Amino acid sequence: MHDDDLTLCHCMGITKSTIQNAIDAGSSTFSELVDKTQASTGCGSCAIKLHEMLGDKVEWTAVRVKKSHSIAQDIKSFRLLACDKSYQFPKHQAGHHILVKANIDGQWVARPYAISSMRSELNYREITIKRKPDGVLTEWLFSQKLPIDLLVSDPQGDKFFNIENNARPIICFAGGIGITPVISACRSIYKEKLKYDRFHIDFSMVGRAKFSKQAQIEFKKLITNTEEFSVNLRNTAVEGNICFKDVKQIVNKARLDTLYYISGPVGYELHVQKCLLNANVKEHNIYPLTSKNLSDKVAHSKVSAQNSFNLYCYIGIFLFLSYVIQESFNLKIPALEALQLQEYYKRWTGYGLLAFFSFQWSYPLVRLIRENKGFLAYQKIHKMSGAFAPAILYLHSTKIGYAYLLVLSLAYLINFLLPLCNRDNFQAIFENQKVYKTWLGVHVFLSVMVTSLMLYHVFIAFSYS
Repeated sequence: MHDDDLTLCHCMGITKSTIQNAIDAGSSTFSELVDKTQASTGCGSCAIKLHEMLGDKVEWTAVRVKKSHSIAQDIKSFRLLACDKSYQFPKHQAGHHILVKANIDGQWVARPYAISSMRSELNYREITIKRKPDGVLTEWLFSQKLPIDLLVSDPQGDKFFNIENNARPIICFAGGIGITPVISACRSIYKEKLKYDRFHIDFSMVGRAKFSKQAQIEFKKLITNTEEFSVNLRNTAVEGNICFKDVKQIVNKARLDTLYYISGPVGYELHVQKCLLNANVKEHNIYPLTSKNLSDKVAHSKVSAQNSFNLYCYIGIFLFLSYVIQESFNLKIPALEALQLQEYYKRWTGYGLLAFFSFQWSYPLVRLIRENKGFLAYQKIHKMSGAFAPAILYLHSTKIGYAYLLVLSLAYLINFLLPLCNRDNFQAIFENQKVYKTWLGVHVFLSVMVTSLMLYHVFIAFSYS
């Protein structure tokens, strides 16, 4: 990629060439450049780059990483110590970023990272970073042996947690690595022994990652020190992403003067902002730490709280009804009926049916061992492939059968139909955890039953061959 095409302001999607064109057109001060391009109106972490392009002096501090801590797969905390041992870092606020610069293969690469250390810590900086496969700096940092020499800027950004205003309740929505500035806020509150009428955190994460355990350790300290502190850990791999109804329930229990902080990926922040605005929260009480504040006009494109069926649900219902109709009214295809009488066809389609069911089992089994972001895509494949279960059974046999084969076929079809009535399509019903656990238990029981009958059927087939 050409240097001019590099995205300088990731919040607003503004390239280096756009900034340079504005400077060439006469924008000579930082405020003029911001007004002209809208760069640095999001999280503000690109501000230092704009100052550099304007020719303003930027202060860099030489630091050395002597200690790093692995929090979860592809997530590490790095402790940055000034090379000048007498140097003290300027005080920051929870939510501030620093620009980290490294010399990689002769090229200086800089990226913004949120500070995770407490705001009163002046002896070191701590940053918590998620490794990105296409991230030049993160890949380099994760592959280096300690110590690592870097340059860092002073704290940047005009969006942060105003934890000193403890007269008003705070509710914080955090998603993924966006928990980093929240941890900084929690550490600062714990250290300074601040008291709140209410401080609630809703943390959305994918799976049972160790990162959530680290967050729980930080939150536990705060629970013992701060009254009315609460936290909800939302496992999106099981519960699904936070939705309007979730936000609405939280808002309904909150005071009118509550402050709402949002920290996470831009898409997450924008979604939660829309939900809050549609829950009648005033915009001046909403503080996204990365994305831009939404206007009422943009945000009030209604966030639907109604159920909407997914594509796989429509496919599954159509195939299920087709199978039931052809069986009920004896609407058979003679060529397929004749083919299913042949031994080789029955065996190979039987193997295919068994392979399909084994694949469906692979998702829950692997997920029990380890969960990560990739399992969201795996989960979608699991659901979509499950929708074709009636068609796969139809290719093997157009008849439901008799005796144990009747039980096998009915259990197979019911177990296929049950997952269509899931949290995605009937969210309101599945808000009740007893309903969800009962649904999951029946699904697992039927899966085990179908698997056992399938293996018994294979045994019988080979015994009589």
